[in-house]
Amino acid sequence: MTIEITKVWIENDKLFALQIPEAEIYKRQWADLTEWQIAKILQKCQDELTRPPSEAFAFKFARAIEAKLKEKNA
Repeated sequence: MTIEITKVWIENDKLFALQIPEAEIYKRQWADLTEWQIAKILQKCQDELTRPPSEAFAFKFARAIEAKLKEKNA
């Protein structure tokens, strides 16, 4: 089953209709993080440290990166 959306509009008293296939409906450009955004997240994670970097820090940093990517690509 193919899903399509029909976009309909009027322009200069003419009716137009455009079929948009499912592949185009869900097509999005991936937004990545800039070096500045990564550095900002890293600094925030480092500011919250109470002891030297560890495996816990690496996990926290990875989750912060993941959260930012989800925010940008929602």
